Amino acid sequence: MDTKNELPQYFLYIIIGLLTSMFTSKTYDVVNKYENINKIKCIYKNNNGYSVDNSKYDLCTTNKNKLINEYTTNKMYYMLVIGFLLLVLGVTASNYQEKSNATLKGLSLGGLFLIIFYVISNWSKINNVHQIILIGAILASLMYLGLGNKIIKN
Repeated sequence: MDTKNELPQYFLYIIIGLLTSMFTSKTYDVVNKYENINKIKCIYKNNNGYSVDNSKYDLCTTNKNKLINEYTTNKMYYMLVIGFLLLVLGVTASNYQEKSNATLKGLSLGGLFLIIFYVISNWSKINNVHQIILIGAILASLMYLGLGNKIIKN
């Protein structure tokens, strides 16, 4: 094994993986118009800078926070599904090729990055049943990837 030639290839995998995860997340934001939620301003003040009506402000911030929480929860579930698909697709497709394909391995690494990031950042928002399903799906995909490599190569 020549580590001198393989090291730049690993950097390429990581770069493709990071770009894939960032592109996927940003694409989701653009398609679902996240900037519209961010543009909501909850300012109810008169010309002197004093608050006119705190109840309107409280209602506005409550609704905005509710929209943001709903958006991030939906985004998490979509990113987890896309992450699993990228991971399984990339590893499975690269196993059937004789020569290592940096793009496929980078895509699978991007899927892994998506899964890790969204699971860690949203773990407290996930209910217990979904946590168990998520851990089971991660375990099943890792077993498939680990056993799949031995079955395919033998």
